[in-house]
Amino acid sequence: MKYLLLSIASLCILSTATGLTCYSCTAENDCNENVVECTALSATAGLAQILAHKPSLQVIPSTGFKCYKLVVEPAATKTELAIKGCTYESTDVCAGTPILAEQKSCNTCSENECNGTSRQLGMGGLGLLLVAVMTLWGGYYKE
Repeated sequence: MKYLLLSIASLCILSTATGLTCYSCTAENDCNENVVECTALSATAGLAQILAHKPSLQVIPSTGFKCYKLVVEPAATKTELAIKGCTYESTDVCAGTPILAEQKSCNTCSENECNGTSRQLGMGGLGLLLVAVMTLWGGYYKE
């Protein structure tokens, strides 16, 4: 039973480590509706959103990905706009100055759903492992 529980925990952790997932959305103030797995297609779509505000951004495709959250304030609306998504690991989305907008903040990260409103826990795999270890620990002391 101990080994079955440990095997299930290991599979859960490995399944969450197979691909990076990020929030992908554009909205006034903030958004957390849509989660996408980072692929070349989602990175290209994310970059299209950024390039609308930073057309001179240098795009460098790579095999690795990261999440980003860019907050700009367009001069026309004076309302903050949050832009989130995936990008190539080699592209610095925070570089450069937006046109017709002020960049309020920009962050990149490389953990699942790390570009949320606030730091998302995203520790399901670690929590599952902790439960498995505690179960094994409890079984060890019962014997």
